[in-house]
Amino acid sequence: MHAFAFDAIFGCKMGKAARVGALDISTEDSKAKSSFSLSGYFSGKCADGAEADPRLDKSWKISLSIPIGGKSDLLDKGTLASLGDGTKLSAGITLLSFRPDPGAIANRGFLDLMEQAKRQCSLDAGTDEDKKQACENLLPAENVIRTYTPWLTLQMNRALYSGFWTLGAEGAVSVARYSHIEAATLEEKKDRELGYSGKLTFNYYFPDAVSKFKIEGEYSDAAKSAKSTVVCKPVVVTPADDCKPGAATGPTREDALIVRTGYARYFPFRTGKAGIGVELLGSKDVLSEDWAVEVPVYVTFPGTTLISPGVKVSYGSKDGEKDLTANLFVKTAFSF
Repeated sequence: MHAFAFDAIFGCKMGKAARVGALDISTEDSKAKSSFSLSGYFSGKCADGAEADPRLDKSWKISLSIPIGGKSDLLDKGTLASLGDGTKLSAGITLLSFRPDPGAIANRGFLDLMEQAKRQCSLDAGTDEDKKQACENLLPAENVIRTYTPWLTLQMNRALYSGFWTLGAEGAVSVARYSHIEAATLEEKKDRELGYSGKLTFNYYFPDAVSKFKIEGEYSDAAKSAKSTVVCKPVVVTPADDCKPGAATGPTREDALIVRTGYARYFPFRTGKAGIGVELLGSKDVLSEDWAVEVPVYVTFPGTTLISPGVKVSYGSKDGEKDLTANLFVKTAFSF
């Protein structure tokens, strides 16, 4: 299911728990940040013979994001998230609802695709009669189609899977440093401010297993730094000595209520071993006139590598000022 869905429609497992870590490094406007996350899931329990009943699994995630270069303005311009660039700790839980169908592998649509995979297997065998016979004896299985006819994977997903949804809640706190210039002495005064946010997210994953729709609401209360200017003493004798660039006042508090919606899709190459992921995400602050649109694009490579480089293009309006940005990022993941 690639990056936009779960790796599989989970079977019935007794309290199964898993943990997955991820590292994300990105750059923006001469700034950089690193993010580390730890996540896992707990599958529901089901009685014998009830595998096709509706399931409600749970997943959790804890993340830490730290700026590693440049200054932070505490604004993710692509999503209007006011805790986007500070040192941020977040935690959340997600409910996943779906209905497993153990008998789907025997439906006519899947078996037709299986026959195509067996024919391709025989073609690949050439004149080797033993290999051709082995192809004829292949039993219906997802990995057969993925191995011999990977370009049919999307059709296989639609034949096997049904759509499912997730509902998640997340809370976050952020700490950021601010500074301003005191006019009387031109001394730099530093301060630290806490910010916090909470959000609810609903995702619907389509039966093709490579696309999803998202709608999200987020409330945040965070500090906002004053704009940089030239601060001068009350009496200016020598401008070079009596004036200094910087913010004239300390930070102020600002709250936001953001509504986001988006559609994501993974486009596998014909080989099925690599592909391109794209998402279109729009955000609007209902407490102001701020809005933003973000389009991240990433690439997956064949083989066992878990590294996915990409670029995010964002355009929006904050405090009446429109801005276009492009960010580079590299993602990798591991499990234990």
